[in-house]
Amino acid sequence: MRKLTSKEKKIAQYGFLLFLIGFTLYIISTTVDYRRIPDVIAFVDKKFLFMGMGLVVIYIILETAVFQAIINSVEKDKKKRTIGLQMGTMGLYYNLVTPFASGSQPMQIYVMNRYGIGLSKAVAIVTNKTVLFQTVVTIICGVIIFLNKAMIVSKYRHIIMLLTIGMVMNLVTILGGLMIVLSPKFMKKFADIVINGLGRFRVFRFLRGKNERCYNYIDEFNKSILMYITDVKSLIITLILTFLQLFIYFSIVFCIYKASKLAGASFYLLFSLQVLLYMTISPIPTPGNVGANELTFFGIFRGVFPKKYIGYAVIMYSFLVYYFILLLCGICTWISHYYMNKLESQGKFKRISNEEDTYPR
Repeated sequence: MRKLTSKEKKIAQYGFLLFLIGFTLYIISTTVDYRRIPDVIAFVDKKFLFMGMGLVVIYIILETAVFQAIINSVEKDKKKRTIGLQMGTMGLYYNLVTPFASGSQPMQIYVMNRYGIGLSKAVAIVTNKTVLFQTVVTIICGVIIFLNKAMIVSKYRHIIMLLTIGMVMNLVTILGGLMIVLSPKFMKKFADIVINGLGRFRVFRFLRGKNERCYNYIDEFNKSILMYITDVKSLIITLILTFLQLFIYFSIVFCIYKASKLAGASFYLLFSLQVLLYMTISPIPTPGNVGANELTFFGIFRGVFPKKYIGYAVIMYSFLVYYFILLLCGICTWISHYYMNKLESQGKFKRISNEEDTYPR
């Protein structure tokens, strides 16, 4: 394959940047009902709407802080330990624009490698962040479901199937990670059974001969998790920050309720219902759960918000948990890509391969 010239690289890099900007603006322009915005602004208690926006900003800041703490734990070179803001905002942005929030991890690994963090360490950082977040959110959702099981059965039977699928998906991910840590040999044997079994079918023939690659992944995953959990200080700090981050996120509906000039529903009820909403839509593959968020909000909160107010509440919720985050993190992502392109044009990037990468032993 022909190697790209410096000019072609610049065209590709800035073309990608323009694509991101255009794609973000396209999503906003095609999914927002602008005609209702003046009505919402006139209706809401702006003090609580701004409070909700403040919670979103804190949520983003905590995302970057957790990412930075994990980078500090894995990467000991202090020169490479200042990119938490870029990784956190970039991760949130790509989570919102890709199905199943699947685009953030590959991009974060790619960007960290551009900053000189080896592929093994980059994978370790992203893996630890993902497992940490999934573990904490599953604990919170599990507790809320247990404490509200009677209410769920009596009032929210229509969400039980999706809620169960969301919890099972998270638990399988966590248990799979736990088994890789506790018994990597067993997981390699299990992987052999799955790969060899599925590989017999034509539709899964792409799996044939992938056993060794799977072994490498299991070894890297095992190494990254063990390295992280043995750094007790970092583990405790990131656990606390992630619990705080999710507590803040699940408090957004309370601000919307107050912004709607309503009273009567407790903070605990609104918090619990937003947790159920989050887990219910988690299996739905639309980018940023657009559409699913709004429909499920109607189904869960229709007994809390009066009929004449719930439309305004849906618009405020979509704005806070999707469009506001998309816009803020999109701007940060655009700036990050521009800055990276500038550094690369100055020859200040050095990518590190797995062979050059070293873990602390």
